[in-house]
Amino acid sequence: MKKTIFCLCILIALVSITACVPYEKLEYPPLLEIEANGQTEQNQIARVVTYNWNGEMTYGGPWDIAKNKDSITVQPNAIVNLIFEEEPEELNVRQHISSSKFVELEEDGNTFRVPEKPGEYVYGVSGDWREGSAVYGIKVKVE
Repeated sequence: MKKTIFCLCILIALVSITACVPYEKLEYPPLLEIEANGQTEQNQIARVVTYNWNGEMTYGGPWDIAKNKDSITVQPNAIVNLIFEEEPEELNVRQHISSSKFVELEEDGNTFRVPEKPGEYVYGVSGDWREGSAVYGIKVKVE
């Protein structure tokens, strides 16, 4: 009985200490690095196009920002790796057909596959963190 009470007290103390550890709040949406074809020379930082972060908001869309952005050149069916400075709690990837039309993609962890057909493609990557959410724009050229 005394052993059970002692263990219970230790458990409560550990939970209390863990709950008091300060959480480091992110000031800005984390950086997102894009790696294509496993080649580090293809790496590029994705641009944040919109966010709702710690009560601050901006608006934009992947399609609009991609018009003026250089693309990452990849091979057909290449895998694109999404490398976040801080991992999101939730992640969604969309291929944008126009400024208002998109297709949800199935991402596998932090990766997605580009189409087989050559051309330029625009992607929106949205992530959710404790502090808020952010959408990043990526432009990929398949050749």
